[in-house]
Amino acid sequence: MATDGSDWQSKHSKVTESNRYMLEHELDCDINFIVGLERKSMKAHKFMLVSRSCVFYAMLAGPLAEQQREVELPDVEPEAFERLLQYAQLKCQRLGLEETPENMRKEAGNALLHVRFPIMSSEYFSERVEPTGLLSEDQTMQLYRFFARKKTGDAGGFETKERMPMFVARRFKHVTSGWSYSGQREKVDAITFMCSRDIILKGVQLYGTDQGQGQLSVNIRLVQEPYRANMLNLHKVLETDGKEQVYSVLFEHPKTIKKDKQYSFEITIEGQNTFYGVEGQPVVESETVQFTFSDSAKSTNTTNTYRGQIPGIIFDMNKDQS
Repeated sequence: MATDGSDWQSKHSKVTESNRYMLEHELDCDINFIVGLERKSMKAHKFMLVSRSCVFYAMLAGPLAEQQREVELPDVEPEAFERLLQYAQLKCQRLGLEETPENMRKEAGNALLHVRFPIMSSEYFSERVEPTGLLSEDQTMQLYRFFARKKTGDAGGFETKERMPMFVARRFKHVTSGWSYSGQREKVDAITFMCSRDIILKGVQLYGTDQGQGQLSVNIRLVQEPYRANMLNLHKVLETDGKEQVYSVLFEHPKTIKKDKQYSFEITIEGQNTFYGVEGQPVVESETVQFTFSDSAKSTNTTNTYRGQIPGIIFDMNKDQS
């Protein structure tokens, strides 16, 4: 049924029109794409994807398919290209567009510029990337010249450095709305954490507004317990759209977190209500690192281990650790 309860089926004489209506209104969707570090959500229907793409068929319905309701679209090469190609195909299908190179290039948009084609092998580029037509002729020729020069010189504006990996330890299983910051002069959302090994702390995730576009004025403090040694003070203004639930705040200077030591994030937010997490997990394992979360006495806005703000911690492995 449509969200307004009307007989929407009778208003669409063609099956393609009905399918498009169902996609636009997210009716009976059975697969969810989680895109990038920000974890933006895009819902879809498996039957439409597998009927239009051999890649999606292999992923979702073929003999090697996994029974999954969510598909991560990460930000690494060359998998980044494969996922971006799938993302562009999905966008075309949702809009009822023919999957031509031009249409897919348009739907991929600026995300195409974030794929680091120069660090791919020349063989992968020529055998897989170029035939799709996702890159323009000028971009393709510039990259071929770059490969011919043994990966030196102009790469057509694409990043030539290896990507620095980042991982996220996510605290909550579900998200809801209505976290308030009104009332007393300053409310602090705080959480204490400890890691099972040394990591490089690169940022923190925060929930965005749940009531349309707005700004959140955020002050982030990181301290080492129990002596309250100050490690970070950061002010940030988040521009939010009311739809995207999670925003990542990256630090200009990453911080080293030592294993088995306690640290606390203490965050004050000024602005309208936001989303918040529920069913928090005291222990979270991400990329072989175990995070243990506990309540902070500094949390005056009731964020704790099981509900509230601060949904994720962004980190990388400490390469010097044995």
